[in-house]
Amino acid sequence: MHGHRQTTADVAAERQLKLMDYFRASPSPLAYPTKYTPMTIRNLFAALRPYDLTKAEMIMLLNLRPNTVALLDVIIEELDARFSEEQQAEIMQLLVNVLGTDQVDEPGSKNDRQSNGIEASADGQS
Repeated sequence: MHGHRQTTADVAAERQLKLMDYFRASPSPLAYPTKYTPMTIRNLFAALRPYDLTKAEMIMLLNLRPNTVALLDVIIEELDARFSEEQQAEIMQLLVNVLGTDQVDEPGSKNDRQSNGIEASADGQS
């Protein structure tokens, strides 16, 4: 007789719940205009599953939202050894497809606020 073993789907669902709890904790990575939903995390994990990234790498991708391969190299251990240039480009495209394109601008920058429909701050700074 076998004890209860978690399925891959159970483990993924548990990770997603833990991530959302983490993202809601202070200081919140969700404080920026673009907010992640459980579906965002689910979609990103599903899209990146073929690349066999670690849990830590996935969390850092969500938090840091790299916009260049150079930044991706900082997040994914041994990027060049694990992935071809084509695969690296695919990963970057998946990040844009799932997380959006506004990661090019620093959170809170003028371009970021404009792309997210946010007005200049109350103190008048752009």
